[in-house]
Amino acid sequence: MKRLACCSLLLLLFTGPVTGEQDNTGIVSKVFDGDSLLVKLAPGRTIEIRLAEIDAPEKEQPFGDRSRNELKKLIDGEPVRIEIYDIDAYGRLVAHIYRLRDQLHVNAWMVSHGLAWVYLKYAEDEKMIALEKSAREKSVGIWGLPADQQIPPWTWRHRKK
Repeated sequence: MKRLACCSLLLLLFTGPVTGEQDNTGIVSKVFDGDSLLVKLAPGRTIEIRLAEIDAPEKEQPFGDRSRNELKKLIDGEPVRIEIYDIDAYGRLVAHIYRLRDQLHVNAWMVSHGLAWVYLKYAEDEKMIALEKSAREKSVGIWGLPADQQIPPWTWRHRKK
């Protein structure tokens, strides 16, 4: 049912029929944190996107600012292709994002550089889990922090309630 809702929402959001790559592209206009952003589709049409299968540190968490800043450097102002995965409880599109100029899979890049966790509760792609494992083994990004600072965002949010 969610997939049907996604397709219906996609048809409403994007101009014209969703048939080609131009139909699901936009320009990143704002990066909120390491896993959420705004994409401008057309004049006056902007959507909020949550990166699928990952969870980045919260702003107040160790590495939160770095995660946001790295995502911003990577895609702010960049044309991107959007592959919708779901809709979250806040009405945001949950999607995989690809930078158009080189087809870089942004979600995977964030995990491989230790800037986000794989969100195991929602992850379906085994490659994402392998990327996180590799980043952990290399102690890159969040995996280079002391163990007591490597708190998954979902745990951090729960503790803050």
